[in-house]
Amino acid sequence: MPTVLTVCTGNICRSPAAAVLLQQHLGEHATVLGAGVTAMVGWDIDPPMRGLLESDGVEVHRHAGQQLTPTLLSDADLVVAMTSAHRRAAVELDPTAAPRIFLLRQLEAAARAGVALQGSDLESRLECLPEAMSGAKTVNWDAGDLDVPDPYGRPRHEYEENYRSIRESTLTVAAWLMGRSRAEPHHAD
Repeated sequence: MPTVLTVCTGNICRSPAAAVLLQQHLGEHATVLGAGVTAMVGWDIDPPMRGLLESDGVEVHRHAGQQLTPTLLSDADLVVAMTSAHRRAAVELDPTAAPRIFLLRQLEAAARAGVALQGSDLESRLECLPEAMSGAKTVNWDAGDLDVPDPYGRPRHEYEENYRSIRESTLTVAAWLMGRSRAEPHHAD
């Protein structure tokens, strides 16, 4: 089963929210984990972010922030970074993982542009993802800021904006990776 790894700074806000949402959308087709480049090891999801997930009907289990490691990177079939700084930190930690590390919004832009992924299952589609992304001439990577801002310690409305953005991005990316339209609900096989 493929493994998807989400990466942010402390692994208590953006990356766990993205991981929980991606896991919900990908279902039993993947294992989704999160890690932080300077993780708040052992900490639960930041209460405002947990509250937004739960009020959206997303089942959230106990979370314990974990540090990004070379092993996590080498074991991941796809690494989804929240910012370009997180991507750089991951590449520095394991340069061999670089072809599998993308920004969440970069993947969303590719999905919206209709970048084609070959394969009938998630595993085969993830295998062709690096090549598909490198050949994505139709995607304007410079259109707007691709970083997902950090709401930690900020006002509630920033958490809400951040959560809506992550929710929209993960739904779009998961549907694209699974080869289904966004309107199709996930059904366990």
